[in-house]
Amino acid sequence: MYPASEVESCAFSLIQEVYYTAMDDLQYALTDGDFGQKWTLLTWPTKIEKLCEKIEKSLAVDNERYQKEMEAEQALFVNTLESVDATVTTFNNYTDMGQVELVSYEARECADKLRKAEAATRLFNSREALFGVPPTDYSRLKRIQEAFEPFNYLWVAADEWKKRYKGWMEDSWNNLVPDDVEKLVMGWWKGLFKYGREFSKRDLMTQATYCEDIRAQVGEFKPYVPLIAALRQPGMRDRHWDEISKQINLDVHPTDAFTLQQGIQMGLLNHLPILEEVADLASKEFGIENQLSKMESDWKSLDLQILEYKETGTYIMKIEEATLQQLDDHIVLTQAMSFSPFKKPFEDKIAKWEQLLQLVSEVVEEWLMVQRQWMYLEPIFSSPDIQTQLPIESKRFQTVNNIWRKALAQAHTTPQILTMCSSKKLLEQFRESNRLLDLVQKGLADYLETKRLAFSRFFFLSNDELLQILSQAKNPLAVQPHLHKCFEAIDSLDFKKDLEITAMNSAEGEKIPFSASMSPIGNVENWLSQVEQRMKESVHQQIKLAVTAYRNTVRTQWVQEWPGQVVLAGSSVYWTMGVEGAIRQANLQEFFDTVQVVQLEGLTDLVRAPLSKLARLTLGALIVIDVHARDVVQALINEKVKAPTDFEWVSQLRYYWENEGIWVKMVQASIVYGYEYLGNTPRLVITPLTDRCYMTLMGALHLNLGGAPAGPAGTGKTETTKDLAKALAKQCVVFNCSDGLDYLAMGKFFKGLASSGAWACFDEFNRIDLEVLSVIAQQILTIQLAIQQKVKRFIFEDTEISLDPSCSVYITMNPGYAGRSELPDNLKALFRPCAMMVPDYALIGEISLFSFGFRKAKGLAQKMVATFKLCSEQLSSQDHYDYGMRAVKSVIVAAGNLKRSYPDEDEDVLLLRGLRDINVPKFLSQDLPLFAGIITDLFPGVEPPAISYDDLIGALVTVGKDLNIQAVEAFTTKVIQLYETTIVRHGLMLVGPTGGGKTANYRSLAGAMSLLNTQGSTVYEKQWSFSLKVKAIINFHQVRIACLNPKSITMGQLYGDFDENTHEWTDGVLACYMRELAEDPSPAKKWLMFDGPVDAIWIENMNTVLDDNKKLCLVSGEIIQMSQTMTMMFEVEDLAVASPATVSRCGMTVATSDDNLILSMFNIMDALMAPYCKDGGLEVMTDEEKQRLPKWVEWMTTIPKYTCDPKTPFSELIVPTAGVVGYKSVIHALLVIGKHVLCVGETGTGKTLVVRDKLLNYMDPVYVPMFINFSARTGANQTQDLIDSKTEKRRKGVYGPPAMKKYVIFVDDVNMPQREKYFAQPPIEILRQWMDHKGWYDRHPPCAFRTIVDIQFVGCMGPPGGGRNPVTMRFLRHFNFLSFTEMPDDSLKLIFSTILNATFVLGFPDDVKAAADSIVIGTIDVYNTIRRELLPTPAKSHYTFNLRDLSKVIQGVLRADPKTTKELKPVIKLWVHEAMRVFQDRLINNEDRSWFRNLLATQLQKYFDMKWDTLFSIDRVIFGDFFIPGAEPRLYEEITELEQLQKVMYEYLEQYNSNSNAPMNLVLFLDAIEHVSRVCRVIRLPLGNALLLGVGGSGRQSLSKLATFIEEYEIIQVEIAKGYGNNEWKEDLKKVLYKAGLDDKETVFLFSDTQILMESFLEDINNILNSGEANTFNTLK
Repeated sequence: MYPASEVESCAFSLIQEVYYTAMDDLQYALTDGDFGQKWTLLTWPTKIEKLCEKIEKSLAVDNERYQKEMEAEQALFVNTLESVDATVTTFNNYTDMGQVELVSYEARECADKLRKAEAATRLFNSREALFGVPPTDYSRLKRIQEAFEPFNYLWVAADEWKKRYKGWMEDSWNNLVPDDVEKLVMGWWKGLFKYGREFSKRDLMTQATYCEDIRAQVGEFKPYVPLIAALRQPGMRDRHWDEISKQINLDVHPTDAFTLQQGIQMGLLNHLPILEEVADLASKEFGIENQLSKMESDWKSLDLQILEYKETGTYIMKIEEATLQQLDDHIVLTQAMSFSPFKKPFEDKIAKWEQLLQLVSEVVEEWLMVQRQWMYLEPIFSSPDIQTQLPIESKRFQTVNNIWRKALAQAHTTPQILTMCSSKKLLEQFRESNRLLDLVQKGLADYLETKRLAFSRFFFLSNDELLQILSQAKNPLAVQPHLHKCFEAIDSLDFKKDLEITAMNSAEGEKIPFSASMSPIGNVENWLSQVEQRMKESVHQQIKLAVTAYRNTVRTQWVQEWPGQVVLAGSSVYWTMGVEGAIRQANLQEFFDTVQVVQLEGLTDLVRAPLSKLARLTLGALIVIDVHARDVVQALINEKVKAPTDFEWVSQLRYYWENEGIWVKMVQASIVYGYEYLGNTPRLVITPLTDRCYMTLMGALHLNLGGAPAGPAGTGKTETTKDLAKALAKQCVVFNCSDGLDYLAMGKFFKGLASSGAWACFDEFNRIDLEVLSVIAQQILTIQLAIQQKVKRFIFEDTEISLDPSCSVYITMNPGYAGRSELPDNLKALFRPCAMMVPDYALIGEISLFSFGFRKAKGLAQKMVATFKLCSEQLSSQDHYDYGMRAVKSVIVAAGNLKRSYPDEDEDVLLLRGLRDINVPKFLSQDLPLFAGIITDLFPGVEPPAISYDDLIGALVTVGKDLNIQAVEAFTTKVIQLYETTIVRHGLMLVGPTGGGKTANYRSLAGAMSLLNTQGSTVYEKQWSFSLKVKAIINFHQVRIACLNPKSITMGQLYGDFDENTHEWTDGVLACYMRELAEDPSPAKKWLMFDGPVDAIWIENMNTVLDDNKKLCLVSGEIIQMSQTMTMMFEVEDLAVASPATVSRCGMTVATSDDNLILSMFNIMDALMAPYCKDGGLEVMTDEEKQRLPKWVEWMTTIPKYTCDPKTPFSELIVPTAGVVGYKSVIHALLVIGKHVLCVGETGTGKTLVVRDKLLNYMDPVYVPMFINFSARTGANQTQDLIDSKTEKRRKGVYGPPAMKKYVIFVDDVNMPQREKYFAQPPIEILRQWMDHKGWYDRHPPCAFRTIVDIQFVGCMGPPGGGRNPVTMRFLRHFNFLSFTEMPDDSLKLIFSTILNATFVLGFPDDVKAAADSIVIGTIDVYNTIRRELLPTPAKSHYTFNLRDLSKVIQGVLRADPKTTKELKPVIKLWVHEAMRVFQDRLINNEDRSWFRNLLATQLQKYFDMKWDTLFSIDRVIFGDFFIPGAEPRLYEEITELEQLQKVMYEYLEQYNSNSNAPMNLVLFLDAIEHVSRVCRVIRLPLGNALLLGVGGSGRQSLSKLATFIEEYEIIQVEIAKGYGNNEWKEDLKKVLYKAGLDDKETVFLFSDTQILMESFLEDINNILNSGEANTFNTLK
């Protein structure tokens, strides 16, 4: 070690050196002081070198001195060994039992010397390792210890027995400890038998006789052991002694002076059954007493967690789930005690304890209820406005708040549960608080209901949204941002300085002045009602003025002077008037030619001219209406209509100005115009299908029924309903239904409809659960009956509400799609159905193009439809191809935008461009030539325009450098396609296989757009062909992306859900971010990216977001409107399980894949070159440096020669082969450069062993391994929580391992998680969320993103099959694959020969050593043959063999004992036996078993030149370590004396029965004995586990119990009772693992097939076998 001062000086010098070098570079003149210091600095390297030399010399001297000291100590130790050896030899001469005390003292002294000698040998060997000296062999000490062990046991046991016997018989009764007595007596009984045999073997008959004599004395004492156990039962009390005395007519009340001898003399042994009966009663009572005491002590240490809550100045209480579970368990246990027949002595205590626990339970329950409500209400009643409006509720809440703060302050001071929660006063306070809070909640609910009843549109808001408005009620300007939630088209109101409201504005910028200004006076619901009234009055006034002005103004001027809605209504009134007049005057043709056509041509000329944005919107909608009007008049002419009452005319939607207002009529229906302000929005093209739907829905309105358009995706069901609402100026609330909706949410909705007179369109109505639909039918019927009765008010859901009879309910359905149900009949009867089929695309295209100003609209529309038709027929069929109405509309919008930008360009070019922009991105490469051919045929001679995106491509190149992406043409083309798709679609999907660049695509585009915005490049030239000289103005904005994987969390965590118990709503991740992005007023683009599989489970809830409604409908009733700057993006591998409804709503951009193997190869190259890179690879290596690069060498030469240590547990032995060394080297190289590794291979190829060994033993300390085992039941939340629990906070939002460390997370069985209905694997998806986005979301609002740093993954998995599943390539692409192939025979030979040879050199004969290789080769031969010949079949599905079976044979051979093995034959017999156990015991019939025996006979002849008959004298091959009871060490050897074996087995059975409460009456025939020996073998094997197959009654459990007893293990079984479930299973598993792990007891867990109540039980056992732990416990904190 260098002195600290030297190190500090060195560090300071380095800093100075940098400083002076910089001064020299700047040619700065140094002062004299600095100059001297600089030269002092330059001498430091020499000083350091000298210091190093000095320290090294000092170390060498010390090393030599210590080594000499050690050698001197070792020389002395040899003398010590000689002395001890001589002492041990003298014990042969001790034969006088009269000197037992003296001899036992010497034995103990000698044993102590041997222990110290053993410690000294360990110390010497460890020092030798430090000095690099070969270890000294101290095997002589081991031989001395083995020689001494029997003598030590005999004399110490004899001395102990003599003293103990005297003490037990004559000492005070109170000193007897029954367990100790039984343990000692049974120990001596077995030990003396064992060592008596050992003395006999050594021909020391005197000592052997002493063993027998003492054992006989112990045997005589054995009958007293049950007597001691009975009378010294810890639970014995005076009442029990009274009972005993009464029953045996003797006075038995032992005092301190009472002895066992007195008890025997009293004849107590004769009354043993009575004594045991009373003792058993005492034991049961003592059990109750102990349980009560244990419960009391368990609760003393438990505290509540009292945590600070936000900025409230108070706390909240958190109680662990385990504590609540313990509370429930203890209450159940106490109640069970109260029903026990042994409860009488503790009846009062049990009752009091139960009352206390019940009190604690009630307090905790009430406390949590108060807390839940308090946390919800506290922020509400913190608002001064709410306090003012709810004075009574505020006062009640304040009362609760005071109680809460006082209680929590006390809990913070005294958090102990029993102390805090055992107060009846506190219980009463919490009960009163809950009562008050219920009143507050009811008052709040009534308050909200009152507000809703006062302003019915509040029914369409969630409680939180309404409270947000009400809490700001005093400031009308603060309410303004919420206006659009109540009035869809009103974006803002015009306030004067005195807050007088004068006008309303739409989101499009259209302004409508109020008919009379108003002031927001009074409660918010009152002035909002006034706003609603003013809105309708103003629209009515505007229409009235416009209708009047129409007569005196040129129409082309008139349409630009009035609001869009007013223009459409006024024009429709005059059209109806004109047509009816023409019909009456019989001059329809003249009207058509001189009015209808002229007006339309005037509009088309106008739309091609420069116009304001609002005027263009108005004209677009008006042209659509006028074209339909033209077609209607033409149809009337064709049908020769004579009178206004003809059906052809009355079946049209007609507008009349009657009674100072507009009435809309169709057939029998006559509906007053609603005057709801709708803004300046486009209208649907009216096709014959639209007319038919209008007629059906208007007829339904007339008949007071709802409407039910049904049909496939893209047929216009919802949009037609909405468009009819626009035609009638009605508020239409669209809501996307899901299976999470309940009748309460729907009831709130219906209240709003009935009160406000609005329409509701429930999209995907048949996704609601059938049970809820039945209730909804009754709710709708109630409203319809009230309308029929023409009442003003009616009772709905126990609430009296006002009724506006113009309300109506519409439902749309996709029949036959996933997740849909059939409507109940009572619901069907309330709606008029309307079948929606594929509309006339050509007509829609023609009219839409016409409205955009296209002159050749009809021909172009036909070409467009032909293009889609030919594509659907000729192109390949793909899940993401859609040629429906939404695809058509996208092309029309794209072409219309181009027409607006380039009004004079050839219209064929514009449509061609639109077709290409929309379709090319989604087509696969093989379909592009076909599409090009179709386009060429339909647009002959039209050259597709080429667009130059110079600025964007330049920005992509810049951004690409940061993202390590090359902006090649193929890539930039895809990015531009994505950009163009974002312009025309607000919902789009990036589809394609992994590695196709989907993520890089959108990230590059976002980066480029943000870069252009930052640089101020708001415009760039978008140049087409040379014929165009027009510049397109494109504004680039910053892009904000929020990414989430929808399958990495549950549906409730994605969208939000209600608490099952409290019905409290909790927002999901999507709801949080959707709301945040929607409320963000900045002009930045907001992309909400769903990076995960799209399936019908979750995506259907997005339907109204992805269509023109752009609304996310939550089950809570909240509707979140997308803003104009938002885009919903989906990054998916394929759309195989998405419904057509989803596909049709999204634009598509397809990416094609590159070979992931190329990337893997480059990663390997990087890993190998990384150690030799200079300056990050930027600096070129010199020739000299290249020469020093490592050359190709064999793997085995890269490691030191391996020496196998036979003492190492077999399961931990890893013999390096070329493959293993290669795997570890590649894993190491990849991990060091931060790459993820996935090891793939069949079971038994060593994946887990190699990886665990690498991570635990051969990585730099900076890498900390974390182990996760996946199973079929592993969940995403569980995986996330496990990793989160191991991370620490680095800074805000960033978490990771401890500082300066890096987690390497090893995930075993990666592909075990169960697949969902549509094949997603949530645990895989949560890991992929980190892989792609470096973090995941908190699952509780506000759902902040947790960035996880400094982690990487290593995974292992087998090929799919046998419970393993295919895994998405989107996850696998992040890994470098490492294929673990089955080992070649030469590698297997190397491994197992190394292990066998290392063992056989330890004292085995030479012929055994020479046979090691033959044993290994023979085993490999057997293994290969059986795998080849005995293949699995349905009847033999378990005939699967892997390398573990091969290793078990070798492991069994290692059990041979060198002391008893004097020749080769016993080893070969053992090898045959182990092969039979491993392979033959799996075979199910005699034919297969006979085949296998012949195979073994062949191998014997082939490799050992032995014959079966000469090797085995009997048919049965049995080995065991139990033939000599009590032998130590147990010798695993062949058993040929079958009669003696039966006797030994019966002895074991007798001992088992004498020790067991459930004795077994078994007949042990030879087959059963063989089974016992097999089970014994498995139990003794390290990590040995057995699956016993057989019919009921074949003895599987009984023989296992006997084998467990023979091997001296403890057995545990679960007891299945009524109500046994997962919790009980967890507790039983805990007991097993605690006993084996914590108590270090050798344990057998016996589990039968009848106990498998749940499949999860088996999975937990499987996990324990695989990894030693059960995932069941990962959820326990």
